[in-house]
Amino acid sequence: MGHKLLAKIQPVLLLLLALQLFACRPALLPAPPSNLPVSIELDESFPLMVGQQGALESTGLTLQLQTVLNDWRCPSQVNCAAAGNATVIIDVWLAGQDPSRLEMNINPPPFEQEMLYNAYQIRLLKLDPYPKTIDQVIPQQDYRATFEVSLR
Repeated sequence: MGHKLLAKIQPVLLLLLALQLFACRPALLPAPPSNLPVSIELDESFPLMVGQQGALESTGLTLQLQTVLNDWRCPSQVNCAAAGNATVIIDVWLAGQDPSRLEMNINPPPFEQEMLYNAYQIRLLKLDPYPKTIDQVIPQQDYRATFEVSLR
């Protein structure tokens, strides 16, 4: 009777062993993005994720991408009469000061892609990912906005 029982449970044991080995393997998925602060250099572009801060340590200037308020850019797989627009909200402050909230657009004029704050000019250079289809919904955590800060 022992051999019959072993013959019946052996495939189940092999399946459980295979599942255990698979579960112990390192994931092949990319690691989640880091939300660590980014070091800013004047006149150098830098990306920020939603919720992430960038700091110009030499002056105490800090930017934080709060949210992508809207993304109405024309999807790449659609023919549109206009390019559309996306709006991001950032907080910017100098050490010891309260944050100022700025709304920036990524689109050719008449929308502003540059904002002035104190002695700094902040440019929104790019917003990724770019939508592909009209029904694509991009989660907030997938957005990356690329900025550049310079002295005015």
